[in-house]
Amino acid sequence: MATRGGRSLEIEAEALELREAELQRKAQYIPHVLYVEDDQISREVITLFLKGEFDIDLAVDSSEAILKIKKNTIPQNCEYFLNIS
Repeated sequence: MATRGGRSLEIEAEALELREAELQRKAQYIPHVLYVEDDQISREVITLFLKGEFDIDLAVDSSEAILKIKKNTIPQNCEYFLNIS
């Protein structure tokens, strides 16, 4: 049974510090989105909607997107969305 002795309080303090560090890490994390769209107005609208919530990288076509991926200019945590219309 846990007591409120010195060691128990130390463990609780360490756990609290770990939780706080995790919350700070999550607060600093901004997902990255690669948005591929040939229509400039659509790119601008999406950028306005996603700004602040995502780190956005734009490509005009699939060739540009693939080039960015191959050159490693896109972060590893990038979310890829495919919209074929």
